[in-house]
Amino acid sequence: MMKEILDWNRLEPMYVRVYQKSFTQQEIENLIAMYKTPAGQTLLTKMPVVMQNTMTEMQQLMQPMMQRIERMQQKIMAEIQAEKKKSGG
Repeated sequence: MMKEILDWNRLEPMYVRVYQKSFTQQEIENLIAMYKTPAGQTLLTKMPVVMQNTMTEMQQLMQPMMQRIERMQQKIMAEIQAEKKKSGG
């Protein structure tokens, strides 16, 4: 199912729309020129690593919050169960 949804033939039109809404033709041409430079090639090569490192950092940042939310859910569920027992349900 993921392969079907993320198929490039389906995604390409979406990316074209997003880029058309976001950049002028001149900006796209400038970006293409930049990506052809050594610095641009370095950026293309290293961005996946940057994104992976960002995701790892975000997961570590989010973990305490997720644990807190889970504790809150457990507390609420316990309160609901107690209320049900109290009211005879």
